[in-house]
Amino acid sequence: RDDLYQHESGLEPFQFGPQVAQVFDDMVVRSVPHYDTIQDLLVRFALSCCGGHPIYDLGCSTGSTLLKLAQQSETPLTLVGIDNSPAMLELCQAKMAGHSLFLENHDLESMQDFPRGRAGAVILCLVLQFLRPPRRKALVRMAYENLEPGGCLLMVEKIAPKQPLLNSLFIEFHHDLKRRNGYSDIEIARKRDALENRLIPFSPEQNLEMLREAGFEEPAVFFACLNFQGYVAIKAGS
Repeated sequence: RDDLYQHESGLEPFQFGPQVAQVFDDMVVRSVPHYDTIQDLLVRFALSCCGGHPIYDLGCSTGSTLLKLAQQSETPLTLVGIDNSPAMLELCQAKMAGHSLFLENHDLESMQDFPRGRAGAVILCLVLQFLRPPRRKALVRMAYENLEPGGCLLMVEKIAPKQPLLNSLFIEFHHDLKRRNGYSDIEIARKRDALENRLIPFSPEQNLEMLREAGFEEPAVFFACLNFQGYVAIKAGS
């Protein structure tokens, strides 16, 4: 159970190291509204669009999405998980025991192509928000260029609406959700301090424009709840 921010160590900047990896699954379920629904939709879109080509989970963390993909597919898949955290990859490998996949330790900010060939689907779930803004656009562009026609890019992000009052309300209601899920006010405050300048959200308009600039013609929102949105973008072609 995620109790990291009950302690003074929670004042340190947020990192995807061993401590976070051990509680990550509980953390996202209790912190992200309708996380299970998001996961189900990611899997359904990826399986529907991949066309037998590899599915890449960039920033795969402990492999929850990869496991659902493996369990729900009726045909063999080429699954590729990429993360820059050895602790996350170790837990992902254990979670995926008995299923075929490729795991790669890479820094997403410096990726130039996909290590297992062109993709049928690319998943970026709560990942780009932790990358430097200029590198986000480069990664999305690289994903577009290495995506098969008809394949999809799936992106889930924490967002910051441009309207200040709306942004404040979203944050307030999100904190209420965390309290209902067992987090104390001190835990919520410490987590927010730890993420300061580490998680930098775009506005919904910025996210959609980033996808368009990469080459996707008609990106769409497939999920929205408070300050979280999911986007799907399909590469034009057969």
